[in-house]
This record gives sequence, structure tokens and C-alpha cells, in this order.
Amino acid sequence: MINREILPIKFFNKEISKNGKKLIFTQHLFDLIENNNLEDLLNKVEKRWKEVEAKWNDHSLTQNGEFDNKIDFSIIQNNRLKINSSIQNKVLVTKMKSILIQNKELDTKMDSSIVQNKELDTKIDSLLIQNKELDTKMDSSIIQNKEIDTKIDSSIVQNKELDTKIDSLLIQNKELDTKIDSSIVQNKELDTKIDSLLVQSNKLQSPIIQNEEINTKIDSLLVQNKELDTKIDSLLVQNKELDTKIDFPLIQSNEIDAKIDSLITQNNNIDTKIDSLIIQNNKLDTKIDFPIIQHKELNNTIDFPIIQHKELDNKIDSLLIQNNELDNKIGSLLIQNNEIDTKIASLIIQNNTQESNLPSFKIQVNEEISYLTTDNKEESLTSTNNETDSEPDYFLIYDK
Repeated sequence: MINREILPIKFFNKEISKNGKKLIFTQHLFDLIENNNLEDLLNKVEKRWKEVEAKWNDHSLTQNGEFDNKIDFSIIQNNRLKINSSIQNKVLVTKMKSILIQNKELDTKMDSSIVQNKELDTKIDSLLIQNKELDTKMDSSIIQNKEIDTKIDSSIVQNKELDTKIDSLLIQNKELDTKIDSSIVQNKELDTKIDSLLVQSNKLQSPIIQNEEINTKIDSLLVQNKELDTKIDSLLVQNKELDTKIDFPLIQSNEIDAKIDSLITQNNNIDTKIDSLIIQNNKLDTKIDFPIIQHKELNNTIDFPIIQHKELDNKIDSLLIQNNELDNKIGSLLIQNNEIDTKIASLIIQNNTQESNLPSFKIQVNEEISYLTTDNKEESLTSTNNETDSEPDYFLIYDK
């Protein structure tokens, strides 16, 4: 009987042997595989399957040959499903590898951006530390300024108290001056009276008694005059004492004014330092703003590859879903394969019951399909090789 087997295609040897039967791949097939042109291979293999299938459909065999035909085409269909699934799977794997390479390149870019980001963070931290040091100096200067302001306020309060005392003493001084002026006026009036009495005394040619009365009055007025002079002297002494009292708080007031002027000078110096620190602080803020802007730009550059990364991940997920669908199809095909194997076993059993010395049978794809007649004359079932596709063979099937 006809006993032949079509072996599954595997992509690792140019010649595969099993039980004395060989499956030989042509160089063109391996060039396609090595060049990873899987889609082209899939299309060409599919075309060859259809040509073989058409040739077998046009060929009429004996009943025994029909059993062999069914067996061969069950195997051919089974192998075709396996090859198609395998090639589609490899195409998906190739696409996934390409996406993974792109993903790694994005990861490299992101790592570089993250490193730059960390360097900027370090610069910003250093500038912030300098800024804090300046803030500390400014706070210290402001505290000193407040202390000086407090001293100035205290000195101004003392000065006001001294001014109040001086004003009180000046009032007392004015009162004494008024009293002195009044006593001087009285004194002048007494002097005028005395002068008048003396004039009267000189004019009088009266007895001595009258003259004595005038002298007594003059003496009395002189006594009053002396008392007034004594009062005036006492008032002048009091005035001098008041002047002395006034001079002391004035001196204190001048000293306080000098202290206030010194404190104001110190305050102005501190204000100048604070202004200088504020200028330095503003410069630092400007320096900090620039890396912060760079930081934001880097974040944007990181966000963009992250978005691309997610899109690639989505593509990979989609390809994995397709891959799972292919795996499911392959599982379904394996079930069909088992069913076909069962049918083949049944056909072989039927075939074996009709054993006879039939002529050997040979299939050569892309050469010609022929069989030997009972009178050992070979009849061509297809056109010659010159009339068929000029593409090289994909596989050859040899009988035992």
C-alpha cells in the first residue's frame, strides 16, 4: 500500500528525518526565515497550500487512493494551521520585541531626565540653604533694630520727662523773676519816696523836730529798702538754684539726644545691611527661579516619554491580547488536530483492510504531482514545471 507521511515544518534544520522519511527545506525558505521576513513567508506558504489543494481536488484516484488523498490532505491542512498560527505568533513576538526596545529607549531617556532633575534639586536645595542663612541674618538685624528702637523710645520718654521738669522749673523761674521784678519796682518806689523826703528835708527851714520826723521816715523806708534788697537777694539765690536745676536736666537731655542720634545712626546702618541682604535674597530667589523653571521643563520632558511609555504599554497589552487569542486559536486547532488524527487513524485502518500491491506514489510540490499507472507508465496530472510558478520549492515530500 501507499505509506507516506508529511512531517510538520520546523525552523531549525535544513533536513529532517523520521523513520527513513525526509523533509528537505530549500535554501530560499531558510533565507526567508533567517531574514525574519515572516509575513512574506506566511503569504507564500499559504499560496503553495492552495495550489496543492487545487491540484488534489482535480485529481481522481482509486478508492484506495482517495483514502490516501484524505489522509494526506488532513495532514496538510493540519500542518498549514500549525504553520500559520506559528508564523502569526512570531510576527506578534517580533512586534512586541520592537515595542520593548522602544520602551527601553524611553526608560533610558527618562532615567537621564531624572538624573538631571536630581542635580537641579541639589542646586535648589543649596540655594535654599543660602537663602535661609540670609533670612537668619536679616532676622538677627531686625531684632537688633527693634532693640535699638526700644532704646530710642526709652530715651525719648526720658527726654520728655526731663522736658517736663525743665518746663516746671522754667515756670518757677518765671514766677521768681516776676517776684524779683515786683520787689525791684517796690524798691524803686521806696527810693523815689526817700529821694522825695530828702528833697523836702533840704527845703525845710523848720525846726529840727520836723526834720527828725522826716529822717525817721527815711530810716523806715531805708529799712524797708534793705528788706526788699534781702528778698531780692534771696530770690536771686533761688533763681540761681533753679538755673542750676534747669542746667542739669538740660545736660541730661543733651546727652540723651546724643544717645538718640547714635542709636539712629546704628539703626540706619542696620537698615543698610538689611537692604543689602534683601538684594542678595532677591538675587538668590532669581537663581532659585531659574532651576525651578528648568525643573518644570524637565518634568514636562519626563511626562512626554511617560505618555509614550503608556501608549507602548497599551500596544503591548493589545498584542498580548492578540497573542492570547492566537493561543486560544492554536488550542482550538490542536483539538481539531486531535480530531483529524482520529479520522486519519480511522482512514488508515480502512486503508489497511484493502491492502494490495498498488504502485508507489510520489508528491513533489512546485515540481509536478504524478502517479504511476498499473502498466508502469507515468501520467502527468499537472502542467510541467515550466508552466508553474517560477518561485523556488518550499518543501519536498519523499516516500519511504
